[in-house]
Amino acid sequence: DTLSLSAPVLPSWLAFDAATGVLAGTPSNAEVGGHDVTLQVSDGTVAVAQSFVVTVGNANDAPMIESVAVVMATEDVAYGYTLAASDVDGDILSLSAPVLPVWLSFDTATGALFGTPGNAEVGRHDVTLQVTDGTVTIEQSFVLTVIFKDLDGDTIPDSWELAYGLDPTLDNRSVDSDNDGLLDVDEYLMGSSPRDLDTDGDGLPDLVEQRNGTDPSVDNATFTDTDGDALPDLYEIAMGLDETVANGVFTDSDGDGLSDYREYLLGLDPLVDNSMDLDSDGDGLLDQVETAVGLDPNNPADAVADHDHDGLTAREEIAQGTLPTLDNRLFSDFDGDGLPDQTEILAGTDPAGDNRASDCDSDGVSDLVEYLNGTLTTANAALTDSDADGLSDLYEVANGLDPQVANDPRADSDGDALSDLYEYLNHLEPHVDNRRDPDSDAYGISDPLESLLGLDPLDATDAAGDPDGDGIATIVEIASGTSPLIDNATLLDSDGDGITDLSEWLSGLDPEFDNTLTDSDGDGITDMQEYANGTLSTPNEQIVDADNDGLPDLWEVASGLDPAVDNRFTDVDADGMSDVAEYLLGTNPLNVDSDGDGISDGVDPDPLDGAVVIASDGDVGGDGEVAVEDALTALRMAMGFVTASETERHHADVAPLINGVPAPDGEVTAADALVILRKAIGLVSF
Repeated sequence: DTLSLSAPVLPSWLAFDAATGVLAGTPSNAEVGGHDVTLQVSDGTVAVAQSFVVTVGNANDAPMIESVAVVMATEDVAYGYTLAASDVDGDILSLSAPVLPVWLSFDTATGALFGTPGNAEVGRHDVTLQVTDGTVTIEQSFVLTVIFKDLDGDTIPDSWELAYGLDPTLDNRSVDSDNDGLLDVDEYLMGSSPRDLDTDGDGLPDLVEQRNGTDPSVDNATFTDTDGDALPDLYEIAMGLDETVANGVFTDSDGDGLSDYREYLLGLDPLVDNSMDLDSDGDGLLDQVETAVGLDPNNPADAVADHDHDGLTAREEIAQGTLPTLDNRLFSDFDGDGLPDQTEILAGTDPAGDNRASDCDSDGVSDLVEYLNGTLTTANAALTDSDADGLSDLYEVANGLDPQVANDPRADSDGDALSDLYEYLNHLEPHVDNRRDPDSDAYGISDPLESLLGLDPLDATDAAGDPDGDGIATIVEIASGTSPLIDNATLLDSDGDGITDLSEWLSGLDPEFDNTLTDSDGDGITDMQEYANGTLSTPNEQIVDADNDGLPDLWEVASGLDPAVDNRFTDVDADGMSDVAEYLLGTNPLNVDSDGDGISDGVDPDPLDGAVVIASDGDVGGDGEVAVEDALTALRMAMGFVTASETERHHADVAPLINGVPAPDGEVTAADALVILRKAIGLVSF
């Protein structure tokens, strides 16, 4: 027969499969004890039952933690949390705290975790609590975060504010207690003092260190180099250089031929011309001179070398005013006697002495005449120059001059701008205007002179050229009596005023007039000062800054400040805005309220717009409503219990009322608090 299976009596935690006859289930702690079970089999006619008792034995269950940890604490405020746990078996539980910060205590009897964190405990702390029934142990681990106490909600810990003498009940987020350009909240975040312009005393103001990304609480004077130019920031600031702009080996701020870095190594001022007293290699040649003529100021050997192979050492050429890197044999004439120095040296005469009338070969013909005729050191009686004026007797007689009366070789008998000597050399008449005879290119320079100078007599454009690269045109040099083949830019100063002719010429000044005290561009700075600073002919009154504080002297004088005193970190009118900020914003450094709107520049959102006025409306808190709390704040201000901002004082200054309208008197008194209270409770409105 086909059998049918069933389980008419079963506890709820058991299940019976009538197809397979399987009885299965998992008892919990609640099922501990005996359970009746009856199973039945039927063939459709007869049913047979099996009854029995299933006994569930007790097993140990793990305890459970029922409480949620408190994970936040506040500095100087008592912390508390109680661990709660249970055990379904009713076992006795034991509590412990294997991981605790030292400022916390744990009561194993009650599960109480308690303690009061100080400022040193601000931060994160690991905590682990354990519960055990003697067999199974479970734990609760969490991170307890301690935040600093901040009564005024300005994100600055009260303890820090108290340490620096600040009011922990006053919002200092917009306050700069030491007027160094950094708000107190920034100083807290940086680790600097709100009471010291230079917290670490390294000579770098906190503001500078904040800008440069260095630690204002660590002495950075000996190693900080923000711009990477090998010059420490402290040195650059002390010398008036910008510590954020690379100077070093690539810059010569004072133009004395020494880089800023070299002057730093030598202990010199990079903004003072040190060229006149520095000879690094001890060769008798100043560094600036060596640099200017292409020599090495650190190599003493180059002073005695002949760099241009003209027979003269560098020292000899510099002594006589010629370039040691330019062959001077053809035209170098230190003594101006018409005889090239090299020729005089070879002839055994002194290149520093006037040898026009000398006669080295004792033939009765002067050395100058012989040099001009190519017979120097050879007896040439036929070329006798009786009056030793450089013009042969034969030439003088032929041209109506007296061979017994000396004529200045530089004299110009016919006024054609060509000396008698020049005309003699070029076979011209000394009594005939030869300026255009011949002058094939008609540009004012005779053909013989152009040929002598290596110019093209048929090319008019070369008269305006500058073959020696000194910035002076050939025709100007000939008119000025200088050689267009020698760089005269750094040597020639006709009027002896300390400004080279080239500089005067390029600036539109007269090179024959003393310009020491003139002011050609009308900027209040003499031409001599501008020449020394490289700003000749450029109006500079807006950029001169004698004390290197970033404030132009003209502005400092106009503003009543001393242009010789560093005002980078001063606040002369004590309005909360530094003098540098006043210059940059265009406000008056001697006026607390530049725009006259009743708000000091330091807190005025627009210190140049007088239309921005804070209303005397009683809304001290600035929340748009006048409440009793505003009246109480005004009363505390009047009694000196709180230090109010200028904005708060403007809102609070409402008394007296005249015709129902506030007439502020500039003070916050109990009368103001009373008027605000009356407005808050609806007795007055304005």
